[in-house]
Amino acid sequence: MNNSLKRYAVFRALRREWNYLCGRRMRGRRSVRGLLGLYGPGEPEGVSQGRMIVFMADGRSIQGGWVDRLHGIVSLWRFARGRGYDFRINYCHPIRLERYLEPAGYDWRLRPGELTYNSDVAHPFRLMTFGETGPREWRFQQDMMERYLSGRWRQCHVYSSYDYADGEMAGLFAELFRPTELLAGAMRPVSERLGEGYVSVSTRFMELLGDFVEPKRARLPLAGPEREELIGRCLEAVGDVHRRHPDARVFVTSDSALFLSRASALPYVVVAEGDICHADLAADVSGDADPHLKTFVDFMLVAGASKAYQIKAGSMYGGNFSRCAALVGGVEFERIDG
Repeated sequence: MNNSLKRYAVFRALRREWNYLCGRRMRGRRSVRGLLGLYGPGEPEGVSQGRMIVFMADGRSIQGGWVDRLHGIVSLWRFARGRGYDFRINYCHPIRLERYLEPAGYDWRLRPGELTYNSDVAHPFRLMTFGETGPREWRFQQDMMERYLSGRWRQCHVYSSYDYADGEMAGLFAELFRPTELLAGAMRPVSERLGEGYVSVSTRFMELLGDFVEPKRARLPLAGPEREELIGRCLEAVGDVHRRHPDARVFVTSDSALFLSRASALPYVVVAEGDICHADLAADVSGDADPHLKTFVDFMLVAGASKAYQIKAGSMYGGNFSRCAALVGGVEFERIDG
């Protein structure tokens, strides 16, 4: 290794250390300054008396997709449950979570008058991950949770994608959620087409195929020949999965309507109908128009598969949608590098 590469490696290591020691904490504090204007000593103090943690998804902060939000929810629930705190979910943007998932064993819905913006009682925090994994990252996350959520405030309002409850995802999800009649009804016809023992295959193209709006980490759309080559590689990977499970239907999910259209032409593939929309983007939900419903249908059906696969080919984004759904369903998961 020449001197330039050595210096660069040292610089990267020092920057990573700085990021863990103070950088991420500084960014976390700066990120809540815009939220503090909502809070003041003159606001009503709220009717709740005990310590409460509230997961916030109200459109005032970019939080990622459904899986990022779910990681934050179950991690906060694990923290609150272990300390005897009340736990609530204020998921009201761009849709209300109660439209798709309702309380199961624990009622996480806010009661009238509970949520307060009194600055002497409540304080906002932002606990977001940056894609790091490993034991050090989990220790860091738990340290940040302890620091922020054990403060003097009676209510902690948390915008979070923190994930330190992976190994307990299935149990934590089951304690909090079950499908509403709307979601169960939308899942039913797809389940009937899939039958027993189906497998799932998921892809995450972001903007590579030019038909999805990604609010962050955007990728430039591929040119025509490159786009077709990538689609062909992914369709071949779907075929490989079918050859492993010749007697099973293959449930395919994707953030690309183009890819779903191409995959659905395969006789053994089943897809859920509906529009595709990122959870950070507002969209009309009225009557039969619901571009967010398909996300929840896909997630719950992946959780019900006999095995879940994720395809990552070329510059595709790996994502955690199918992996998280597999954790919820206690399903074996495999990532395929195409």
